[in-house]
Amino acid sequence: MTREIAPPDDQFELYNLSRDPTELLNLYGIVEHQPTLAVMRKLLDAERASKRLEPTYQPWADGSAQQFPFSGAAPVGS
Repeated sequence: MTREIAPPDDQFELYNLSRDPTELLNLYGIVEHQPTLAVMRKLLDAERASKRLEPTYQPWADGSAQQFPFSGAAPVGS
């Protein structure tokens, strides 16, 4: 299953931290910064594609793997 996961456009932010270290001017909607934004979107899409958004291996979901029991006792040698 593939899901589209992205914030709404009004929640994107783009700052020039060299010129605006306090992030007062959001450059996201400014036309002159669209090439930078396009590069950033491609990088974000690549990161999203490389991440596993839903786990494929859940060893304890069906009970086939056993978790270590917790006894509450201090480990040996401490």
